Amino acid sequence: MSRTVYYASRQLLSPQQESALVAYINTLTDRGTPPTNAMVSNFAKDIGSKEPGKNWCSSFVKRWLYVLKSCYLTGLDSDRKKADSIYQYTRSHAKSTSMKSYH
Repeated sequence: MSRTVYYASRQLLSPQQESALVAYINTLTDRGTPPTNAMVSNFAKDIGSKEPGKNWCSSFVKRWLYVLKSCYLTGLDSDRKKADSIYQYTRSHAKSTSMKSYH
């Protein structure tokens, strides 16, 4: 058995099914309702015959990264996540107010 045939037999969705899923994700995104990872996993379960594994969605996104339009599937940069943290905001705000009291 060749490597290509082996990997194709282990995939949850066929290439045609994955292509159709990408088109559906892009349609949802164009309509203003981009799907989350959980939604994509549920779509894949409905299309395929098995339950996707816990890392299936991230692998799927990596395979189709340059075709997918959805922003929710790419994840957040860790610096952006930290910047949006209320803890980081209150900590930096406390530093700036304490520095003003010294002047």
